Amino acid sequence: MKKFWVLAILLVAVLAFTACGGGNEAATETGPTPASVNEIAESNETQPDEVDIGVEEPEYFPVVIAEKGEDVVYSLSSDYEFQNMPVGTSGSDEDVLTTEYLIGAGTPTFRVIENPRGGRAINITHRDQTWHAVDIITPQFELDTEVNSYRLTIHGRISEGGNVIVSGGDSPYATLFTQASPAGDFTLTGTVTAATIANSGERGHFRVSLNNLGNLAIHEILVERIELIAPFNIPERPENVMYSLNTDEYIQSRIPGDSGNGAAIFGGTIFLTDSGSPTFTIVSHPSGDASRAIRVSDRRADWHTLDINVGNMELDLNANSYTIRVSGVIVDPPEGSTADLMGTSDPWGRFSSVEVVADGSFTVEGVINAESMAENGSSDKVRLAASAEAGDAVFYVYELEVIKN
Repeated sequence: MKKFWVLAILLVAVLAFTACGGGNEAATETGPTPASVNEIAESNETQPDEVDIGVEEPEYFPVVIAEKGEDVVYSLSSDYEFQNMPVGTSGSDEDVLTTEYLIGAGTPTFRVIENPRGGRAINITHRDQTWHAVDIITPQFELDTEVNSYRLTIHGRISEGGNVIVSGGDSPYATLFTQASPAGDFTLTGTVTAATIANSGERGHFRVSLNNLGNLAIHEILVERIELIAPFNIPERPENVMYSLNTDEYIQSRIPGDSGNGAAIFGGTIFLTDSGSPTFTIVSHPSGDASRAIRVSDRRADWHTLDINVGNMELDLNANSYTIRVSGVIVDPPEGSTADLMGTSDPWGRFSSVEVVADGSFTVEGVINAESMAENGSSDKVRLAASAEAGDAVFYVYELEVIKN
């Protein structure tokens, strides 16, 4: 019975001791009050889960990818496989260009970046060759250039000024179209027909490249089906005509409205080239026969014009003479304007010159042979120029022939 009372008294003492904080003053001072316990509980409810900052979670495409329009054959922005690549993915084309529509050309470094237009874009660096870039695999689109024409648009950005080029992806790698652009954003647009790609080396790839080793970012690739534009029915060239603009298959395959620098418009012909940096535009011939002519604009000097590459026409200048005949119109010619056929280097002599009257029309003819070429400062080209009075005038070339005399 005594043991029972002793145990009872000890139990009461223990309970009282506990209720009073155990007699430990330090514990009472440092332990949480009921209010602080509630604050920590509330704080824990609002704190995010702990994240390991050493591991970067992949960031996937943040928006719903829109359906392509009815006439959109392909667009990079709606390429589901590429748009679902994590931003920052970097390496070879096999690492980055996982889509069935794209493949790398050469061995640059590809990287998935944020597109300023939204979604994903391709950044291409460490380009050891100018052709190191991206190929668009055209058989996947089932292009039918016999039934349709197509418009190809490239939006992007370059780190150095240069020519952005769309070419064939195989020999002879001919340029389909190109554009000179300063460093920064660019938009390149061109039209593709059966005639356009016939000699380009396209063979299933369109190559998007840059003529220097700078960085190239591609924000958008858009291939659209447009109304079929039938090529001009090129007439048979007479035997004594060594060259005619009317029978230049590449120029006559271009679409009226196609515009750009010399490489853009003359990249697929070996007979014409640019002098200076004017803009050339393919236009319809005023005869209405569906043939093409050339407009020359944005001229900053009289020599910013068209050069005729007679060196590629298989002429025997030692044995024969040839007549170059060019017809066209100078728009609003100032008084005293002339149209000239001249040499391309010192002493920049003239083979021929004609006065251009108020209506602007002209036909200028000049005879070339080994002697006249040397006298006028030409080795392989003859320049069509306007006089200094019309140095910045817009002009059109409707007819251009080189005839064996």
